[in-house]
Amino acid sequence: MITIRTDIKGDIELRDRLGRYVSKLPGSLDATLKNIAKLYENALKGEIALRASKGAELWHLGALYESIKAQCIKKGRHPVYQIPMKTYGHYLEHMAKHMVSPYLHPELMEWIIAKWDDTRRIPPVIEVKPHPWMRRPLNNARKKIKSELQNCDVIKLTRESFGR
Repeated sequence: MITIRTDIKGDIELRDRLGRYVSKLPGSLDATLKNIAKLYENALKGEIALRASKGAELWHLGALYESIKAQCIKKGRHPVYQIPMKTYGHYLEHMAKHMVSPYLHPELMEWIIAKWDDTRRIPPVIEVKPHPWMRRPLNNARKKIKSELQNCDVIKLTRESFGR
């Protein structure tokens, strides 16, 4: 789960310079944080769609895709947005190589049956490895955040107030 939030802790000089704009800050930040959360959501969903179109051997991509949705979990002066996803999305990224019995995991058995020709000789354990799928889209989204923040009304207000 990715969490995006902000806390406005301004000093007296900042509050004096912003004056009447202080009441507009939370709403402006809320819109900007929502846009950033959507940016992350779209990046993750885009990566899943890209992998699925290339025939990735990741099972249950559709359910993972549907589970990724940016949502506001706390409204008010300091909004908090998160992008939850199914737990196996996190496990695909961060697990270490390990041995798993397909007889104990029905999803893995389904995958083996779909991919292997000779299903009479399914081994008692197989090695599974991580599929790092989140790093690239999150890094690409992180690069776009600067432009999103520059379009934010808060930045425009501070530039007007401070004359920069």
